[in-house]
Formats: sequence, structure tokens, C-alpha cells
Amino acid sequence: MTRDDRFYAFIIAHTPRSSARIRRFCVEKRSLRILALVAAAIFGGSLYGFYGLTQQAAHLRTTMENERLRAENAKQRLELNELNNRVEAVEDTSRKLAEKSGVVNDQTPLPAQVVRRCP
Repeated sequence: MTRDDRFYAFIIAHTPRSSARIRRFCVEKRSLRILALVAAAIFGGSLYGFYGLTQQAAHLRTTMENERLRAENAKQRLELNELNNRVEAVEDTSRKLAEKSGVVNDQTPLPAQVVRRCP
């Protein structure tokens, strides 16, 4: 008797309380291989899709972080401009007070105080 290696036989035993039923399924090796290949392709495709979703989520998080940092930078610039305006106002007030009190404030540096930088 020759052995037929083209098929796989699956035996399923189902036993309800009173009777036992046994089912036998025969599947060709070629169709089982094709099914396994299709399942692997679907699994690989779903893994690639999941990877793409994680990359998109990471990009979205980076974009949101950049927007938050840009808003924070704009706020910091406004605060810096505000502080510069306040410093200028204090300097103007101190200059006016110095002029009224008669204190001479010479803005020209003395020759010994000139600092030259080497190239």
C-alpha cells in the first residue's frame, strides 16, 4: 500500500454527554501552505500598519510639543520686551533725576577705558 503524502488529515472528536462524534478533515498540503503564506502576509501587513500608526503618533506628539514650545517662546519674548521697556523707563527716570540734582553723567569713555578686541 502506498502512502499518500499530499494530504493532511485532521481528526476532531466532539463528545457531548451521551454520544461521541468524530470528524475527519483532509486538507491538501499545497492549499495548507498557501493558507499559511496568506496568513503570514496578512500578519506582516498588520504589523507594518501598526508600526506606521506608532510612527504617526510619535510625529503628532513631536508636532504638538513644537507648537507648545513655540507658544512658550513667544510668551518669553513678550515678557523680555516688557522687562526691557521697564528697564529703559527706569534708566530714563534715573537720568532725569541725575540732571535735576546736578550730577554730571559723562557718557564718553576715558582713553584708558577703551577696550580693543583683537581679530
